[in-house]
Amino acid sequence: MSLRVVINLILIRYFMKFFIPSAIRLLVFTVFIYLTACSPDQGTYEEEPAPDYTGTYQIVSVSSESPAAPAPAPSGTVAVVKIWGYTSIVSVTLTLNKEELLAGELTLRKASGATYDMYIGNSIRYGTIDGKEVTLNYFRNNVKYTVVARK
Repeated sequence: MSLRVVINLILIRYFMKFFIPSAIRLLVFTVFIYLTACSPDQGTYEEEPAPDYTGTYQIVSVSSESPAAPAPAPSGTVAVVKIWGYTSIVSVTLTLNKEELLAGELTLRKASGATYDMYIGNSIRYGTIDGKEVTLNYFRNNVKYTVVARK
């Protein structure tokens, strides 16, 4: 509760004590609490609307961070679907060589230009998307793989 709400609450309570009968005072007090509790907080997070980058992207390359672990052949898709009711959260499904490797919700955050970074939660950056190309990272057997897919 903000300081403004507390001060208003004290003033209204004090004013009502002297001039208004107790039944009406209780009703006004209840309505006041209801209205202040339901008002949106100032400074809350608002989602930044992201462009519609949904669709199916074809995998064009897969690279491995380790020379000892060869990268699989680049065959498959990355499906990006908007989550209903959210403007910056998408569901991403990575299917590589008929095996589903990643399926989950990623949050889009503006990086630069038309490029958005994709995060799991608020801290783990999983890749980028710009409407023409998706770059995703995934780990298997402690090896990092990078997948690039294009529309």
